[in-house]
Amino acid sequence: MKIDVRRIAEQAMLELPEEQAEALEREFAAFIEMAQCLPEPEEADKCFAPEEMMLLREDAIVLSYPREAMLQNAPQTSAGCIAASKAFKTDETGVAAR
Repeated sequence: MKIDVRRIAEQAMLELPEEQAEALEREFAAFIEMAQCLPEPEEADKCFAPEEMMLLREDAIVLSYPREAMLQNAPQTSAGCIAASKAFKTDETGVAAR
């Protein structure tokens, strides 16, 4: 199975040098080959049994840290929230730019 790492990088808006693309294709191919060699589970019903309900803990309201105490540790704050830098560059319309 061939994986098109250039297309994946393009879709993820990542720069991918050609020499890294070739190395990644080889790594992906080796990973897929290894995964295809794994044995099938003998008893799939051991993994999931719908008749056995999973026990969940009760939801409980617990006290949280006071906002002021949390904001004291933040490097920057704005309007009572932790301020962070932008993760994506945007164009003039506010759409994520490539």
